[in-house]
Amino acid sequence: TDPVLGLNFFYTLQQPGMTLIKFLLTCLLIPNIISADFLVLKHNHFTDFIKTRISTKSYFQAAKFINFISTFLITLLMHLVTLLVIHLFFFKITFHQVNIPVESILNMFSSNILMNLMIYILLSSLGFAVFSHFVYALQAFIKNTYLYRTMGLMSALILYTGSFLLVKLAFDLHLGIVVRIILYMTCIPNILVPGMEESVYIGQYRLVHYLGTLVLYLIVSNILFTLRERWEYASGR
Repeated sequence: TDPVLGLNFFYTLQQPGMTLIKFLLTCLLIPNIISADFLVLKHNHFTDFIKTRISTKSYFQAAKFINFISTFLITLLMHLVTLLVIHLFFFKITFHQVNIPVESILNMFSSNILMNLMIYILLSSLGFAVFSHFVYALQAFIKNTYLYRTMGLMSALILYTGSFLLVKLAFDLHLGIVVRIILYMTCIPNILVPGMEESVYIGQYRLVHYLGTLVLYLIVSNILFTLRERWEYASGR
């Protein structure tokens, strides 16, 4: 039996191209972890009571922190449960060092397969936390609770397919590699499943893509949050 069959199976489940339904269902879960509850509380005017006690700014900081940490921990737990299920019911997961091709998902971040797995899980959990932060920021425009609950799925689809189309267009227009890399940083799988999606028009720059996408969505999220906080403060809501 292949000693790394269990790990290969785990990584295969992470690839959107191989398990698109799982990827989309996970994205659908994101706004429903906790941020949708904040929108419900707002519609029930319960947040008005909270803001009178701790101020609007303090409320937003606490809500963002809780949403970020909750998503990180839940995603981390989901990865660990997936590994456990694979180990118990499918293929044994071992960490014996074997001869692995240089360009393999088993060593995309580290030559040590255990360290590679740990790095992947932490980066992915952080990526989902940032994506959740971004989706939460969209409450500045999405007021309907039921619509908001689908925003994780809808935004993931748009940011997944849209980025590939933009990069393909840039390639067809003979734009430089720098332009293509910048456009590819809008691809949300770069941080949700780091290293799993590579564009033939870009090349493999896993950490560059990850860090660039992470910073991009943090900046956009913080801009949206700043606008929302100023609007709610000005309107007294």
